[in-house]
Amino acid sequence: MKTLLYRVSILLIVCSLFHSCERELQEYDFIRTERCVSDNVVVNPFIITDFECQSNVEISGVSVIRNPSETGINLSSFVGEYIDGTSATDGLSINFDSAIDLSTNAVFNLKVKTRTTGTLEIQLTNTLGQIMSYTIVVTGNDIWTQYDFDLTEVQNEDFIQIDLIFNSGITTNGEDVYLIDDLKFDVAVDPCEGVVEDLSVINDFDCQQNYFLGDNPAQTDVPRIDNPFIQGINQSAHVGRYEDDGTAPFDNFQVVFDAPIDLTDNSLLKLKVYATTSGPLLAKLEGGTPIEVFANITVLNQWVDYTFDFSLAANSGNDRLVLFFNAGETDGTNADIYYLDDIRFESDDCSAIIEDCTGVTPDLSIVNDFDCQQNYNLGNDPTINDAPTVQNPNVSCQNRSSNVGRYVDDGTMPFDNLFINLNTPIDLSVNSTFRMKVLAANVAPVLAKLEGGTPAEVFADITVAGDWVELSFNFASAMGAGNDKLVLFFNAGQVNGTAMDIYYIDDMRFEAP
Repeated sequence: MKTLLYRVSILLIVCSLFHSCERELQEYDFIRTERCVSDNVVVNPFIITDFECQSNVEISGVSVIRNPSETGINLSSFVGEYIDGTSATDGLSINFDSAIDLSTNAVFNLKVKTRTTGTLEIQLTNTLGQIMSYTIVVTGNDIWTQYDFDLTEVQNEDFIQIDLIFNSGITTNGEDVYLIDDLKFDVAVDPCEGVVEDLSVINDFDCQQNYFLGDNPAQTDVPRIDNPFIQGINQSAHVGRYEDDGTAPFDNFQVVFDAPIDLTDNSLLKLKVYATTSGPLLAKLEGGTPIEVFANITVLNQWVDYTFDFSLAANSGNDRLVLFFNAGETDGTNADIYYLDDIRFESDDCSAIIEDCTGVTPDLSIVNDFDCQQNYNLGNDPTINDAPTVQNPNVSCQNRSSNVGRYVDDGTMPFDNLFINLNTPIDLSVNSTFRMKVLAANVAPVLAKLEGGTPAEVFADITVAGDWVELSFNFASAMGAGNDKLVLFFNAGQVNGTAMDIYYIDDMRFEAP
């Protein structure tokens, strides 16, 4: 009898275990082996391939594999794998049966995951066999990252082929792996949509192109181009290119206004200049009682903001602005190039702004403005502030804040730093650029580093001593990397400072590029 009971007990245990295991199996999804499980897929003509249900154009040389990293911005089950060849011009060709319609969807984008940093070049071939190229830097951080190519300037072309050349121009060992996904054409969003016209801005070569530059309405003297030197105080996407005859002492370009210039409130003319040639720069107002103001271009190969004070010309009836580069001189060439940006009139009131913080809602995209938005502690120890709030020692038009932060750096220590714990992973999907204003007694490199996930480092330089400058750090490549800490290294990697180098900082925030 005991033996029979024992056998029945064992049988019940086995049945119970079988039932439990069967129930647990029902609770787990099986690994997908089919790229598309839907029978009712409507083809989206703007998607080249997502390697799943919208695999609309086959790309030779790309293997379809399970996504080894369903993380961040790419939770797809299947992706493409491309192994780059050894040639500096190896690439993928995507051929279309008819011309690509870019009339509405003029932004080509794709997601890439790789360990190789290099230039991705796309070549678009039209029906006449003509090729247009665009490039972008792919970051080898092994994180899914989306890259966008704005094709709005060529959206009327009839392109029938796109070539993707990874690590363009570089010969490799033929083992670099690139995972790609979601190759498609997106709607081109006008970055200037909703921007209100500001007639105090003459031309910023982006959304405030309010006045024509030149005296021939059929041809501008300062055409808009992509900014060839995105650095320092000028992170704009576009700038103007002016070609001056440096052998003609009064070669110039002019701006004609519809009415006399109102200098009552905005009497300071400002413009940013990137020059490779030094010389005098003359700004002249004409059309009423003329007035001339000079500046000197002495700093080369970097953006400099020049100011011309026309406060004495208020109510003078002038309706023209004329700019003379290398004014009065003949020692240049007949094709001296100057890059210009942000030509505008500003107020000459540079007095300190007193902020009222009553009822202000915290904006967590702002790390600290040392006034109403002091949202994070600056320092490793939450009980100690390594950059305490002090009175602005140099109130100017560059920074009118009443209060700023004062950080003491050990300039003999190459990696002494200011640590900021942001508590949660930083959302860089919209605000991918960190900016801050700095006032320093010395020029120095500054390193901004994101930590806590997959680290990312970006350098900038303090190029002007004794004045407020704004530094920008583009962290677009660190989107979705899980970082929740920001570390700032002043005079990064150097030991040529003192043990008490003082840096004043302000308006630390994350913004859109």
